[in-house]
Amino acid sequence: MHVSMRSLILYSKEKGFTMSQIGALFQIYHDRSNVTDLGEGLGITKAAASQMLEHLVKQKLILRLEDPQDRRIKQLSLTDKGYRTLEECIRVRQGWLDDLVSSLSADQKQQIAAAVKF
Repeated sequence: MHVSMRSLILYSKEKGFTMSQIGALFQIYHDRSNVTDLGEGLGITKAAASQMLEHLVKQKLILRLEDPQDRRIKQLSLTDKGYRTLEECIRVRQGWLDDLVSSLSADQKQQIAAAVKF
């Protein structure tokens, strides 16, 4: 777990993202949040969430859309670039697991598969 988080942190620094921005992308992907929900989910104020989201809009990673039920509320949605960025984050985070599996022998892989089988 430590290795996967370190890889994600390094990736985010290379790409110029904060971990809060990465967290926001994941939250938007999972439940298409609005600004208030996103702030609560990340443990930040609505103002801080709004400011952070403005950066993501400028980077063309998210869209703010009007809620058809209440025009005062802005729904958040990932752009294609946002989806690609998340996919890259997931690959980076899971890279250590791929490296581990590739280092195992066929016999070791069978033993692990048998151990985790329900």
